[in-house]
Amino acid sequence: MDEETARMMTRWRNILCPEAPGGVVDREIREINMMERTLGEIPEEVNRVRALISRVDPLCYCHVFHNVDFIMNAIGALTYPGSPGIDVLERCMLRGGQLPSDVKERANEYIYPLEAWLKGRPCEEAVEERPQYAKLIRRTYSTLGDRSPYREWLAASLIKTLKEHAYTPIDWLSQFPYEEVIAQLYKVVLGRAPTREEAGLGPQSPEKEESPTSILRSLTDSEEYTARNLLESVKEVASDQEFVLQVYRALLGREPSPDDLEFRVSEIRETGSRDALIRSVARSREHLDRQLARVAEALKSS
Repeated sequence: MDEETARMMTRWRNILCPEAPGGVVDREIREINMMERTLGEIPEEVNRVRALISRVDPLCYCHVFHNVDFIMNAIGALTYPGSPGIDVLERCMLRGGQLPSDVKERANEYIYPLEAWLKGRPCEEAVEERPQYAKLIRRTYSTLGDRSPYREWLAASLIKTLKEHAYTPIDWLSQFPYEEVIAQLYKVVLGRAPTREEAGLGPQSPEKEESPTSILRSLTDSEEYTARNLLESVKEVASDQEFVLQVYRALLGREPSPDDLEFRVSEIRETGSRDALIRSVARSREHLDRQLARVAEALKSS
């Protein structure tokens, strides 16, 4: 990462994409940083608005969308009252580690009109496509005003920030062409490109596209996946406890909790099969979510 890119990345201190390979900046951030490079010297008022965006943290804070409205007003005005006022958005804890569905939907209500405005689509065209968002779409267009390089850069930064906090890996995958998703899925999970048939291009391919999650389940169930991720030495460890530790490290990237360890050792003894344990962990929601997140981050960084 060059010095100029590193400097620009300080603007993204709230969404650093931790799953991305070291030093790799995802494509949307690269595009927004390229927009910044064309702006020349940025007025202090505009920099302060960008600083506001860098303070958006988890979206479960009770007044977060009042604060998003505040930022949109600041983008339209290219300044805001008060000095410096960049801590207006507070950090908070997610409920149970998950973003509530109503908050996620509200974030998407903001993302859509912001993207439509940024793409230069007529307001009424956006309203016709998403009439359920009509009020917010019209307010967004009115608040942001005419497009300009500074406003476009700030709006793109706000969109990216909202997506990073509201989108799940599946949401991110839906942003990319199906062929790209499947190719990256095979690359991340099996370390190779899919065959023409696996990619849905061959004569024996299914008529309908399978969901990425369904394909992932099939891949992680395969002997090819097990052979790639679990060395024979892992399968041959003497104790069941050590075997569980090795499987968790290889597939989940973490140590099992004491309860996990006890439960999994009991599972092996009840079934008499270590292979059954591997399949059970590989099929777990935690493992599938981890793999989908890796695929999403790889696509964003490609």
